Amino acid sequence: MYATKGVVRQNDATRLMVTGGAMSKAMWLAAKQCVTRQISAMLASTEALVAAITPIEHPDDLLWHRIDPSREVQVVDDRGSPVPVGQEGHVRIRIEDGIEGYLDDPLATREFFRDGYFYPGDMGQFGPDGRLSLRGRVSDVVNVLGIKVATGAIEQALQDRLGADGICIVSIASENESAMHDEIHLVIEAGRKLKHADIEAAADAELGQIKRVSVHIVFVAKMPRNDMGKIDRRALKEELLRRRGRPTTVAR
Repeated sequence: MYATKGVVRQNDATRLMVTGGAMSKAMWLAAKQCVTRQISAMLASTEALVAAITPIEHPDDLLWHRIDPSREVQVVDDRGSPVPVGQEGHVRIRIEDGIEGYLDDPLATREFFRDGYFYPGDMGQFGPDGRLSLRGRVSDVVNVLGIKVATGAIEQALQDRLGADGICIVSIASENESAMHDEIHLVIEAGRKLKHADIEAAADAELGQIKRVSVHIVFVAKMPRNDMGKIDRRALKEELLRRRGRPTTVAR
């Protein structure tokens, strides 16, 4: 985004639509300065089309989507029953245009298409105002004393609070077979030195249920990322396994 300075002229008549992932607060501020103040976040997929378009006018608009009134979006439990406002669950979107699944892929069809809905693999929750917050991918859930905690929103809040380049919360099965929870690692990528007190304060404010267990703080020079620039959690977990036994900072 910063590379656009001097290349793209800021023009508030331009409308910028962002999809494919959430913007950080830093990216939003940079886009306002370099491109346009008319920025919207779009929640969409090939399978379920556009479900939400949210004009980003305040920082909380980066996290809460305004559902298109013509679309049916639900947050449900493992049995497919809608959960109360404020409770996390699986996001599902009512299918339109008769799409029933993936061509010649019955396994993926059964996983993502059920009962007339598309399950994109996101955890989410509705707020009292009817807006939807994506809390992370189903695969990005950590086990804390038997409670499943989605990490997406926590990671974004920590990244914004610390001004870090990347934050990732990773769980690894404990080497202690009698342990009741996974090992939790807070991995930080930052281009500047962060004060330990600031990290502790941010962790205390944002980790929520995760604070019930010890959290290993790990610094990396650069996160492994995929072609879309998203953190490759599998590669990061493999790196953490290789690091096992090395000293780490522990937040309590």
